[in-house]
Amino acid sequence: MVEITISLEADILQFLDRQATGNRSSYINSLLSQQRHQILEAEIIAALLKDTEDKEYLEEIAAWDCVVGDGIDTTFSVDSITCALSSIVKPHPK
Repeated sequence: MVEITISLEADILQFLDRQATGNRSSYINSLLSQQRHQILEAEIIAALLKDTEDKEYLEEIAAWDCVVGDGIDTTFSVDSITCALSSIVKPHPK
Protein backbone atom coordinates (compact mmCIF):
# COMPACT_ATOMS: atom_id res chain seq x y z
CA MET A 1 0.00 0.00 0.00
CA VAL A 2 1.18 3.52 -0.79
CA GLU A 3 0.82 6.31 1.74
CA ILE A 4 -0.31 9.78 0.62
CA THR A 5 -1.23 13.06 2.25
CA ILE A 6 -4.49 14.81 1.38
CA SER A 7 -6.18 18.01 2.52
CA LEU A 8 -9.80 17.94 3.64
CA GLU A 9 -12.18 20.60 4.79
CA ALA A 10 -12.95 20.35 8.52
CA ASP A 11 -16.56 19.27 8.06
CA ILE A 12 -15.52 16.59 5.55
CA LEU A 13 -12.95 15.27 8.03
CA GLN A 14 -15.60 15.12 10.75
CA PHE A 15 -17.91 13.23 8.39
CA LEU A 16 -15.08 10.86 7.49
CA ASP A 17 -14.33 10.16 11.13
CA ARG A 18 -17.99 9.43 11.87
CA GLN A 19 -18.33 7.08 8.90
CA ALA A 20 -14.94 5.39 9.06
CA THR A 21 -15.31 4.25 12.68
CA GLY A 22 -11.59 4.49 13.35
CA ASN A 23 -10.07 3.31 10.06
CA ARG A 24 -9.98 6.20 7.61
CA SER A 25 -7.77 4.43 5.07
CA SER A 26 -10.02 1.41 4.84
CA TYR A 27 -13.11 3.56 4.47
CA ILE A 28 -11.57 5.76 1.76
CA ASN A 29 -10.23 2.69 -0.09
CA SER A 30 -13.69 1.13 0.00
CA LEU A 31 -15.35 4.28 -1.34
CA LEU A 32 -12.83 4.66 -4.15
CA SER A 33 -13.09 0.99 -5.05
CA GLN A 34 -16.88 1.31 -5.34
CA GLN A 35 -16.53 4.47 -7.43
CA ARG A 36 -13.99 2.81 -9.74
CA HIS A 37 -16.34 -0.17 -10.18
CA GLN A 38 -19.24 2.14 -11.10
CA ILE A 39 -17.13 4.08 -13.60
CA LEU A 40 -15.75 0.93 -15.24
CA GLU A 41 -19.26 -0.53 -15.46
CA ALA A 42 -20.54 2.66 -17.12
CA GLU A 43 -17.62 2.65 -19.58
CA ILE A 44 -18.25 -0.99 -20.51
CA ILE A 45 -21.97 -0.34 -21.03
CA ALA A 46 -21.16 2.69 -23.21
CA ALA A 47 -18.75 0.61 -25.30
CA LEU A 48 -21.33 -2.15 -25.73
CA LEU A 49 -23.99 0.36 -26.76
CA LYS A 50 -21.56 1.84 -29.29
CA ASP A 51 -20.98 -1.67 -30.67
CA THR A 52 -24.72 -2.07 -31.27
CA GLU A 53 -24.57 0.90 -33.67
CA ASP A 54 -21.70 -0.55 -35.75
CA LYS A 55 -23.34 -2.44 -38.63
CA GLU A 56 -20.10 -4.01 -39.86
CA TYR A 57 -19.27 -5.28 -36.36
CA LEU A 58 -22.76 -6.73 -35.92
CA GLU A 59 -22.49 -8.55 -39.25
CA GLU A 60 -19.15 -10.03 -38.15
CA ILE A 61 -20.65 -11.18 -34.84
CA ALA A 62 -23.59 -12.76 -36.68
CA ALA A 63 -21.18 -14.68 -38.92
CA TRP A 64 -19.31 -16.00 -35.88
CA ASP A 65 -22.56 -16.92 -34.14
CA CYS A 66 -23.14 -19.47 -36.89
CA VAL A 67 -19.93 -21.35 -36.11
CA VAL A 68 -19.69 -20.92 -32.36
CA GLY A 69 -20.94 -24.46 -31.75
CA ASP A 70 -18.96 -26.20 -34.51
CA GLY A 71 -18.00 -29.69 -33.48
CA ILE A 72 -20.28 -29.80 -30.46
CA ASP A 73 -23.44 -31.08 -32.14
CA THR A 74 -23.04 -33.56 -35.01
CA THR A 75 -26.63 -33.22 -36.24
CA PHE A 76 -27.45 -30.85 -39.04
CA SER A 77 -30.53 -28.73 -39.32
CA VAL A 78 -31.94 -26.44 -41.95
CA ASP A 79 -31.33 -23.49 -39.60
CA SER A 80 -27.64 -24.31 -39.13
CA ILE A 81 -27.10 -24.73 -42.88
CA THR A 82 -29.01 -21.51 -43.64
CA CYS A 83 -26.97 -19.66 -41.05
CA ALA A 84 -23.69 -20.97 -42.46
CA LEU A 85 -24.68 -20.10 -46.04
CA SER A 86 -25.86 -16.61 -45.11
CA SER A 87 -22.41 -15.80 -43.74
CA ILE A 88 -20.79 -16.92 -47.01
CA VAL A 89 -23.25 -15.88 -49.72
CA LYS A 90 -23.89 -12.17 -49.95
CA PRO A 91 -27.07 -10.94 -51.68
CA HIS A 92 -26.63 -9.19 -54.99
CA PRO A 93 -27.20 -5.43 -54.86
CA LYS A 94 -30.30 -4.34 -56.77
